[in-house]
Amino acid sequence: MDYVVALTIADVKRIAGRTNTKPESFIDFSSVDRMEFKCPDVRVDGGYFYMTLRRDERGCCIFSVLSGDDIKCSIHGSHPLPCRIYPYTEAGGKVVHRRKFRCERKWGMDKENLDRVRGLLDLREKEIREYEPVAREWNALGGGSRRDFLSFIF
Repeated sequence: MDYVVALTIADVKRIAGRTNTKPESFIDFSSVDRMEFKCPDVRVDGGYFYMTLRRDERGCCIFSVLSGDDIKCSIHGSHPLPCRIYPYTEAGGKVVHRRKFRCERKWGMDKENLDRVRGLLDLREKEIREYEPVAREWNALGGGSRRDFLSFIF
């Protein structure tokens, strides 16, 4: 399974607003048949999909840029919450390292970092809760095209 970043409406608005980039240029839709996220799925083009961050032909985030031997985020500070939380996740109410890493960066878990990640995880949960009723309403209307969905959330 490829790694993709599930987006909330708040993530999309944050990226679009701070980078002056149109959402359709950085949003993709990934089939729910391929993965499972906490984020709501939406009905578009006759199927159910997660709104995700688009990847380039290498399979990398379209906002990643190669700088020497390092991959850097070109929208750092505006990037989605899952990217800010990475490589941590929540399991059983605790902050834990993910088992597989997409990048080589080493991360420590001191008290300050733990508090930062916990705050971001809590914010992520809040943004998902705000997205859920919008997704339910869209799906109850029968869905539509990807473009229609983006118009609906904006």
